[in-house]
Amino acid sequence: MSNEFKDYLWDTIENIVLDSGAMDKIEDIPNPSYEKTYVYGQKDEKRVLLEVWLDDDTGEWRIEHREIDK
Repeated sequence: MSNEFKDYLWDTIENIVLDSGAMDKIEDIPNPSYEKTYVYGQKDEKRVLLEVWLDDDTGEWRIEHREIDK
């Protein structure tokens, strides 16, 4: 995958997550993809882990919260 495409996916996922209000700050998106992608960040100064993916059936992005080991 080209760096330009990775940058595009990173920006797209970042906008979706921040615009949804699911996170206040993104720390890392290790492997941006249309498939399930982990997004690490913070919400209300607490660590948050999300799984974000493009739903093939609807063509819409989905966000699901994941547990973080404390």
